[in-house]
Amino acid sequence: AFQATVGARGQVRRTDGEVPGSNFQPENESRLLSREHWVVWQPAAQGLYVRAGRFFAPFGLRLAEHVVYVRRDLGFNLFQETYNASLGYLSNDWEGHLTLIAPDFLQAGSQERGVAAYAEKRLLEESASGAVQLKYVGDEGVKRAVAGLVGKLYVEPIGVLFLGEANYLRQMPNGSAGIGQFVGLVGASWLPPVRGFLFTVFAERFTGNVSALDTSIGAFSGVVSWFPYPHCEVQVVGRTQHADGGRVINTFLAQLHYFL
Repeated sequence: AFQATVGARGQVRRTDGEVPGSNFQPENESRLLSREHWVVWQPAAQGLYVRAGRFFAPFGLRLAEHVVYVRRDLGFNLFQETYNASLGYLSNDWEGHLTLIAPDFLQAGSQERGVAAYAEKRLLEESASGAVQLKYVGDEGVKRAVAGLVGKLYVEPIGVLFLGEANYLRQMPNGSAGIGQFVGLVGASWLPPVRGFLFTVFAERFTGNVSALDTSIGAFSGVVSWFPYPHCEVQVVGRTQHADGGRVINTFLAQLHYFL
């Protein structure tokens, strides 16, 4: 099977303007972008599969909100998809994925290369799961190792899914012993009896150096999603962040999604 996501990339600045290199702005006038395109061999819904192309390696909670630290600081932010070859196994009880990571050689994506592994076991009659994950990648001048745990628990009587992720990172610039970091998230999603609504809250923590004081950032977010009609979503997001020794930053966002 083959799958691709292709679309026009919005761009508010001219390509010849002075802009930061981290904004993943195209280096030419092209507005065409494909964040994902891959082929997969999967003879059955359960069992072995092989996938190759541009996509995010199976890893972590993979929340839709790209600003969360477990996406932003682990290499899964917007337009950071890499070219990968992934081998995995799926079943009702467990799943495992091993992914070889290569740089994005066509578009302005991530230039990391390395390997990622993710293994998840379903528990309590599939109402809970626990996972371990590992990632080792290198970019120009720096290598990074990640080891983490992921957990989920669905409490059916109250319609709440509890979730969490914790990771230890080791940033290793060339010629340096490296520094230890931490990034984690805990949260819950509630599907109320009222049809079409979903409420989610989560708290986050990122520590830039576990051996030093005042190097952490914390955040708390609340998301209300309403699906009034098929293909339509109204979403309201409130978010507050606070760095050690810094001021509080508050964000409010309301948006309307239409899914084709």
